[in-house]
Formats: sequence, structure tokens, C-alpha cells
Amino acid sequence: MKVANAPTFPVLWDKIEPLMSGGLLVAHNAVFDLGVLKKCLRNYAIDWKPYIHYACTVQMGRRIIPEISHKLNDLCDYYGIELNHHQADSDSHACAEILLRYIEDGADIKQFIRTYSFTK
Repeated sequence: MKVANAPTFPVLWDKIEPLMSGGLLVAHNAVFDLGVLKKCLRNYAIDWKPYIHYACTVQMGRRIIPEISHKLNDLCDYYGIELNHHQADSDSHACAEILLRYIEDGADIKQFIRTYSFTK
């Protein structure tokens, strides 16, 4: 079992919070991931920012290349990006590579930046 000896969320949060607070968050299906993060923070009574700015590569892709599927594995196949699906490090690397492809293809990511509230 991969998580049997893993640190608890509060211990992990101490390590990743500076990275999470450092700029724009980008995720594939970001609203889902941010919802999970919000619940974890609440469950452990961890206060963080009231809101963050984020961009979602699913939402970006639907506007940039609407004619294809926007599942992570399908986009990786489309762009030739290696993926070990549902492994956090591989999924996050793939998301970053997809974002770079969008930028290389001329996308202005500023129009895709949204705000997520942690207070509601």
C-alpha cells in the first residue's frame, strides 16, 4: 500500500504550502482538485488564503482545441506526452506539459485565470 507510511495531510501541507502560495495554480480539472483541497483544509482546521487564482487545462483545452477529448490521457496521446495516469507526479508533469503546449500554440492564458474561494 503506497500511503501506509505516508505523512499526514498537515505534515505534508507544511511542506507544500509555500509552493501552493507562490503563484498561479494550474491543474487539470482544477475545480475538482481545489474542492478536494478545500475539504482537506477544513477537515484539519487549517487556515489558508481566502481565495487563490488558478487556471484549468481542461477548460483551456475546450476553448483552444474543441474538436478533441480533454481527458488527461487523451491530451497526452494528442501531444505525445508520456503519462503514468493517476500517479500524482506524472499527472502534474503532464498538466504542465499541456499548459506549455497551449502557450507554444499561442494561447493567452490570462483569459483563463479564475478565482477560487476557500471561504464559502
